[in-house]
Amino acid sequence: MTKEQAQQAVAELIASVYPANMHQLIMEGFAKAPNAGDPAYWENIRLGLSHQQAMTSKDAKKEDWPAKVEGSGVAIAENKGTDTFDNAGVQKTTGVVADDGNAKKDFDISPSKDGRSVIITAYKVQRHMDRVSIPSLINGKPVTGIGARAFYKKGAKNVILPDSVTVIEEEAFLDSIQLASINIPTGVTSIGKRAFAGCNNLITIAIPDSVTNIGDSTFEGCGRLSSVTLGKGITSIGTKAFKGCGLSAGIIIPDGVTSIGDEAFFKSKLSKVTIGKGVTSIGEEAFAQCNLSSIIFSGSVKNIGEEAFARNETAEGGFKVLYSDDGKSIIISDYEGKGKLEIPSKIRGVPVSTIQAQVFAGKSSAAIPDNVAVVSSGGRRYHTLKTVTIGNNVTIDTDIFDAFDIEKITGFHKDKTFVPFAKAYEKIGRKAGTFTFEKDKSGKYQWEYKAR
Repeated sequence: MTKEQAQQAVAELIASVYPANMHQLIMEGFAKAPNAGDPAYWENIRLGLSHQQAMTSKDAKKEDWPAKVEGSGVAIAENKGTDTFDNAGVQKTTGVVADDGNAKKDFDISPSKDGRSVIITAYKVQRHMDRVSIPSLINGKPVTGIGARAFYKKGAKNVILPDSVTVIEEEAFLDSIQLASINIPTGVTSIGKRAFAGCNNLITIAIPDSVTNIGDSTFEGCGRLSSVTLGKGITSIGTKAFKGCGLSAGIIIPDGVTSIGDEAFFKSKLSKVTIGKGVTSIGEEAFAQCNLSSIIFSGSVKNIGEEAFARNETAEGGFKVLYSDDGKSIIISDYEGKGKLEIPSKIRGVPVSTIQAQVFAGKSSAAIPDNVAVVSSGGRRYHTLKTVTIGNNVTIDTDIFDAFDIEKITGFHKDKTFVPFAKAYEKIGRKAGTFTFEKDKSGKYQWEYKAR
């Protein structure tokens, strides 16, 4: 039998034993062996696969399955139980697991539910390893999963997962603080809760389109994680999924995502976010206490939880600004600029909705734009204003401007009853001066106060 004929026989047996999406991967693994050009090598593999095929039949007995196909360098796993994978046994076909090539019994494995693949349940090397490359085949079967806590608190710095992996289970890499890089293969569909939580040295991660869900706390506490790319297949981001991460490069939420959980990005260093048009729900404090200076809504979000974007104070043009709880307007909390106080109606293209009274401290004049609310800052009052211009549709908390030295107020309002400082003046018995009113073309009153 020629090498080509033997290869064809092996390919046919693989097709009868394994799922279609595994065929090419398995053949490539066998072809990497140093003796892959020897027809006898392929004949030995064919023999081993024939035994494996026999084991899938009803009448097959466990003892009929050989432990290893001689000459192939590939061991055949048993149907049941947990096996220990010896690194030296696969160097011929898959390359070394550890760079020094001396690690023995690096992995514990268990068979998948259907017995056609294996899941790594433990990485057993205790010392630091700069590079760990997980083979695509162990004992002749594809590696399809990284089990729960398989790499818990392990010293693997750079991990390479094979394309055969489809599942990364809960807490698989929990608290692996030395982990700096890892690839997520394009066939992965599920990443479990806290899978990478506490991996403080992880710098970047790319989630492929095949993943549909980012579980709760998946990357929580990855403080140096600065760049994340989310695949188009993701539909939900779990609670605390990226809490406390770096994310200084910002993040784009794909259009396919419909929900973002509570505290999903809480206390991250996120500077900018684009929220996809498919998002309908954002949980409580999802983006709170970050460093957000840009929020872009691609669509209309129906449900936004309490304080979803709260406490993101940053600087902009001399102002200290925050986003409103729903992220759709700006709150001006203070002014540290010099010269005349000119409050814009928009900052970063987002409308200003609220001005905290602290903004006016030490200023002699101010113009308040349309459609804002002026609210108190810890109960303080400000006595330095002399002239104030107040825009249309403005509301002012009682007694914020207990400004008895004001000389002139001008503004617009829908009726004559809006005299913002009249009550404050009356409290000390001071006459409110002279107010004059004149209705403009839109039917609103232009009014002016002049001190006597």
